Amino acid sequence: MTNEEKEVIDLLENLEIEYKRVEHPPVFTVVEAKKRCEIEGTGCKNLFLKTNKNYYLTIIEDSKRADLKGISKQLKISRLSFANEEELADLLGLKPGEVTPFGLIKDIDNEVIVIVDNELEDSNFVSFHPNVNTSTLTLKYNDFEKFLDWTGNTIVKTIV
Repeated sequence: MTNEEKEVIDLLENLEIEYKRVEHPPVFTVVEAKKRCEIEGTGCKNLFLKTNKNYYLTIIEDSKRADLKGISKQLKISRLSFANEEELADLLGLKPGEVTPFGLIKDIDNEVIVIVDNELEDSNFVSFHPNVNTSTLTLKYNDFEKFLDWTGNTIVKTIV
């Protein structure tokens, strides 16, 4: 277990959040993850986006296609685009293929706005990488919200 993963697990345990952990070969996309490992719960697609003023972590159900123009229009923000590797590393301490809400642990200044697809609320369990792409954690959706509350980041729930 890496230090990055241990940091996430220690935090979840401190928050009294139960989780199930599954180790697997490195996966870089949702499609690859589905082919290589059996994960319980709703898989989530996590996109690190930006406008000219803000950064956004967008979390949607893994089978959905992210409509960046539609999200921008709904939230009344300027055009969304993908943030670059350097921005991802600086703000969330992550690399491409590892994007996860648990990277918010590193966002101590709460610079990232989190967009959560409100249809995820219908999921009993959701799954995310614990800041590495060689394992996946599954937790109750309510506990995921508890984690998000802990981060202190601005959370926007919308239909994505």
